[in-house]
Amino acid sequence: MPRTDANDGSTSICTQPAFAPIRYHWYGDDEHDKVFPAVRAIIDAIEMPTIDKERLRQEMAARLRALQRGELVPIRHVVGPMDTVKGLDVFELRGGVEHGESDTTQVRVYHVEPSKLQSTGGSGSVVVGLHAHHKMIEAGVDPNDAQDVELQKARKRYFDGQSDAWGGASLANRL
Repeated sequence: MPRTDANDGSTSICTQPAFAPIRYHWYGDDEHDKVFPAVRAIIDAIEMPTIDKERLRQEMAARLRALQRGELVPIRHVVGPMDTVKGLDVFELRGGVEHGESDTTQVRVYHVEPSKLQSTGGSGSVVVGLHAHHKMIEAGVDPNDAQDVELQKARKRYFDGQSDAWGGASLANRL
């Protein structure tokens, strides 16, 4: 998916320390009540060496800690708003590791940043996590087609949860 300045991630509050502390409210699935257990389950299901799984777990944990401080780096750590999601601004938290001879494994976690949950000046903000997945990179296959399907799952979660503030996102206080 080509990126423009409009979706390079720089508009995310997660790149701006003034919005910290940023609490991550996970509304992504019914199986996990927080984002990191959901990400861990995705990583655990990927076929790759254990040491590389641990590197990816550590990278994603570091990204989530940087998110809380508003210190994500545009493009490298976060992109968005995503062009293929209509009607709302979805941001993508990115992680990945290279392993083996030439394999790359990537994990993506999508969130929204409702303006009513944003605050500067030390009181903090909340982002709402919607969906996470393993981004498949295979020779001869456009990974963006499959990723667009995953983005639509995030969009659906957003609208499904909007009426109850995504399970009480305004009360979120930790990962």
